[in-house]
Amino acid sequence: MIFRTEQMQSILPILQKELQSKTNISFCVLNPDLGTSYAGTKVNIDNITYIHRGYKAWVDLAELLKCKMLTPKISDYPLVTLTFEKLIIDSFHSDTKSIEKYGSNSHFSKIYKMEEPAFFYYYNQALDNVKIAEKTRILNLGINRGDEFDVIKQKLDTHTYETIDFVGIDHSQTAIASARELFSHKNFTFYTEDLNQIDTLKLEPFDLLISIGTLQSPSINFK
Repeated sequence: MIFRTEQMQSILPILQKELQSKTNISFCVLNPDLGTSYAGTKVNIDNITYIHRGYKAWVDLAELLKCKMLTPKISDYPLVTLTFEKLIIDSFHSDTKSIEKYGSNSHFSKIYKMEEPAFFYYYNQALDNVKIAEKTRILNLGINRGDEFDVIKQKLDTHTYETIDFVGIDHSQTAIASARELFSHKNFTFYTEDLNQIDTLKLEPFDLLISIGTLQSPSINFK
């Protein structure tokens, strides 16, 4: 398959159909290095028109199709060959709905959000925006193993870091156990508790609350 001037509206259903019966598919597109404008811009090379799209567009498409994009290969000029390979669906969402669905040995524990550039960049920016070095008490709801606290630790000097009280809450006992091992300093406190019962902990006020991907959980009582 070669996509030259086909719009995404046409490409998507073609690839979806191919993936119904195949574990990987290959197709040729204009080499993204030969265009520098926005996705959808038309490029004329040797009197042939192509639609330019950057690699990010193709990686995003692969993700939407539940595939990974393999390393592109140079094809006949000005094309590259892209291969999408189906991912084995192995998600924490499909785990049994127990409190250890997010435990230290769960599928969820394999996710390292801070290694995703788009996530880390904006989280790090948010810490700057709230002037993290000026905070004295920080609460993390759904702390799991404490990735968010680790970023703060790396940002601050030792004195500032040690003067902040960090509190993490999670309903997973194994996740909290992992967090306690990673953050054994006396200014860290962790609780194994259902957030719906947070009032029972009788916590003092905080000046920063961190909660990432927790409050939309179906087990949380929004009222």
